[in-house]
Amino acid sequence: DSNDQIIVRQFADQVTLSLSLIDNIESLQKHHTIQEKINSLVNTVNISENKSVIYEKTVEICQSIFKYDKLTIMVSYQDINHARIEFVDGYSLDISMDAIFSLKNSIFANALQDNRIINSKDIKKDFGKQYRFYDNEKTKRSISSVLAVPIIINQDVSGCIALERFEEKEYSAINLFYLEKIA
Repeated sequence: DSNDQIIVRQFADQVTLSLSLIDNIESLQKHHTIQEKINSLVNTVNISENKSVIYEKTVEICQSIFKYDKLTIMVSYQDINHARIEFVDGYSLDISMDAIFSLKNSIFANALQDNRIINSKDIKKDFGKQYRFYDNEKTKRSISSVLAVPIIINQDVSGCIALERFEEKEYSAINLFYLEKIA
């Protein structure tokens, strides 16, 4: 009868509210754990360490937080028109460590020269004829999504960290928040 329906509806509303609260608590716990990982990076990195050790620790944390097919750490090289690949994790058939590339028409110029964040789920649509590393790049698999954040040292852009994936899916605002903290 109608009284039973009211009681069942109220019970269902309470169950829904409880599940929502549990989801929120789990989300906060996950956020707290990730924040602790990022803080541990800051606390465990010794400035006198070899830069490759710092990159390895950075990549280790990124692997535990993000889903990506390729992570690239690149730095400005000799002038503002070139960059050097310092570290690659994941897919590496399109560029290797220590490679130097021109930023002219590269989408990474947005991060390295213009101090802008790149977050695109479809780089072909968003950047047209701009390329990632080389104007004649041909990859066996096509990168679709990119999240790149500048690395700032003493108010100057010195490099960027880029996450890329084959899947056409934009990185979330929380992914951007975490990558900015890491950078």
